[in-house]
Amino acid sequence: MGMMLIRFLTLFHFLRIYYSSFPLIQAKSNMNQNSCITPGIITSCKHKRDLCKELQINNNATLASYYRDYTKILSMVIRKAKIIEHDKLIQISHNKAKTTWGIINKGSGRNKTRSEIQTLNVEGKKITDEQTIAETFNEYFVATAENVKRQRKNNFFK
Repeated sequence: MGMMLIRFLTLFHFLRIYYSSFPLIQAKSNMNQNSCITPGIITSCKHKRDLCKELQINNNATLASYYRDYTKILSMVIRKAKIIEHDKLIQISHNKAKTTWGIINKGSGRNKTRSEIQTLNVEGKKITDEQTIAETFNEYFVATAENVKRQRKNNFFK
């Protein structure tokens, strides 16, 4: 009995070290981000892949024609599912223009990238404080607007 307890404690100690060294990380699947991709569409895509594999093995003209037709129909179904999903998103949206542009940007592959200004070089001095950077930009644009106004006034009286 004592030997089994020692083995158990050794194993327990090993497992405790193992799990502390290699913690479990939960991976998130990107599969379900598109709610327009239904289980039926997933099944149809799997069937299309199986047809493609079978077509590679058996170069049959009838099978090739069926595969082409199946691919066209599946593409139309996926396109229609996306349209329905986008319409639903726009319908429930509070800001329809923002949602529409989000859909357009997502479809075109554009990501929201926001670049933040870390430092600003003004007259040889580096500014890193966010508030000072904002005030510097504000002063610049106010001065630019006043200069444009002054130039327009001068050109008007010439």
